[in-house]
Amino acid sequence: MTDQSKGKVITFSAASVGTAAIAGPALGAIVSGRLGLDSLFSLITCLMFMFPLLAIM
Repeated sequence: MTDQSKGKVITFSAASVGTAAIAGPALGAIVSGRLGLDSLFSLITCLMFMFPLLAIM
């Protein structure tokens, strides 16, 4: 892996973390405001189980 490709990987990783830091609380507030906290926790639980399974495949 070249230094340039390492830089691209780090850039995309940082952009993903930044986007999640901005969008996560906003989307959480919208979902909990409309559907309640139980629905929010259920949604997060499903996503936490689904994404690792998709990453393995």
